[in-house]
Amino acid sequence: GSKFLISISLFLLGLVFLSIRWTTNPITFYLLFGTGRLIFQAPLQIGPTTVVAQWFIKLRGRASSILGVSHSLGIEKEAVSSLSKNFVGKVKEIKRVFPAELNQEFFDLVMGPGAVSNEEEFNKKIEENLGSYYVAESEKQLEAEINSVLEKNHKLTLPDDFLKRWLQGTKPETYTADKVDELYAEESNVLRKQLIREKIAEQENVEVTDEDINQTSFAYTAQMLRQYGLNNPDPAMIQNFEAKNREEKNYLLRIRDVVVDKKVLDKVKDMITIKTKKISVDKFYDEIKKFNDKK
Repeated sequence: GSKFLISISLFLLGLVFLSIRWTTNPITFYLLFGTGRLIFQAPLQIGPTTVVAQWFIKLRGRASSILGVSHSLGIEKEAVSSLSKNFVGKVKEIKRVFPAELNQEFFDLVMGPGAVSNEEEFNKKIEENLGSYYVAESEKQLEAEINSVLEKNHKLTLPDDFLKRWLQGTKPETYTADKVDELYAEESNVLRKQLIREKIAEQENVEVTDEDINQTSFAYTAQMLRQYGLNNPDPAMIQNFEAKNREEKNYLLRIRDVVVDKKVLDKVKDMITIKTKKISVDKFYDEIKKFNDKK
């Protein structure tokens, strides 16, 4: 119930705070901060509301009001009863939002220093960015459909019983008797995908170079920074964050897997006929939803 939810949330929030204290990787810091914020905003806010709703019947409205006032004003619930219905407030600052002037300062702020110099170039850059975004989205959907076809046409039989015993033997605390079937279902799907990729990579002589690793790592880091609001990160900043990422264990192995997956998919694209059609954004996402519902 709510007691369990609040207890677990507080415990996890404490772990997040401790982890932030010792982290040295910026990406890890952002992930931990986001997780902590999510825990604070959801369970710790929902839990007390649920408790009040369950504990109070006749005075539920009053109890909910006291809880709302306590949260909003940041005061203890004991002090709520002594509050007067009349409040005196002092306006210290008034902020207004005005449309920005389309000048070089605005262009540099949005698109990066020197990227555009007038409104026409600015609008063209917006169009290019949107185009790149939807091209990436369509490529991602194409690859998802290719992966689906590969999995359907390569039915691999795995030694399920042996692998389950092996997982329970290597990580008994994780793969317990009541969880091993559920966890193995996910693990086996990943293993099948990996075996299919490796087979295609072997047949097509897929090779991974240092340049492939460096380019993919740079692009991956830039994308991570964009997800955190840095739309036009400076190359020097990207290199700094990437250097930190490389210190993380198994990071380069993950990047190598990304490179192999990309090259394998490129090989498969050369083997098949890809039909293109122009559709609206809403129709595009409807198609994605239909595809995901079939899985």
